[in-house]
Amino acid sequence: MRGKRGVVTVFEIFAGDLPDVAARKEAGRGLLERGIDAMLQGEFLAAATHFAAVLEQNPDDLAARRHLDRARHHSVHGAPERWEGVTDMD
Repeated sequence: MRGKRGVVTVFEIFAGDLPDVAARKEAGRGLLERGIDAMLQGEFLAAATHFAAVLEQNPDDLAARRHLDRARHHSVHGAPERWEGVTDMD
């Protein structure tokens, strides 16, 4: 969020998506949530597996793609010191 300092929770609202797009996102929701939980625990390879599975079902899921990129990055380069699951966005 522009100008924000501190933690901001972000939600994806897809009620305005086309029905087939919303259905694909809803179908992958459990996998996405498990991936996010794994990320928060610092289990980056497990998280990447979940996000990749979402993308197999729905290659256009930008949230899953962004999380997959972060999970892969952290699995190779390690997490920031005192990892709390927060990503700084500049």
